[in-house]
Amino acid sequence: MDSAQHSHSEGRFHTVLKAQAAAVIVAAAAGLLAGDPRIALSAGCGALIMLAVNGLLAQRISAWSRQEGQPNRRSVGTAAARFAMVALLLVAAFHAGLWLPAVAGGMLVAQLAVYVTGFLLLVKPDEIRQEKKDTEGETV
Repeated sequence: MDSAQHSHSEGRFHTVLKAQAAAVIVAAAAGLLAGDPRIALSAGCGALIMLAVNGLLAQRISAWSRQEGQPNRRSVGTAAARFAMVALLLVAAFHAGLWLPAVAGGMLVAQLAVYVTGFLLLVKPDEIRQEKKDTEGETV
């Protein structure tokens, strides 16, 4: 992969992760609207769990894109590490007294942000890149 393609992939990862970070705020705000700070904290933590796990995945994919060949064995190892990370973080959330249905709701909101943003990047990549440049103050 050449540097232009790598840079393009990095931009996509950052766009998706920013959307997922916004989902953390949305999940916590929804909990606050429900009138229970425990729900807000639980939902926000659930979204943060998914942000951390997907950030790890984006980091690994970025590293693989700079390497030659197919990283099949490493991808299986990363999948197993992500699964273990989610399980451990859910156990920690439970022991911290968080409400697990709200944690799951926050995880759902964060994953929906990934799917919607990924879909939009597939359907309208040029418009999203243009929007990003406009908001960052760059010239087109």
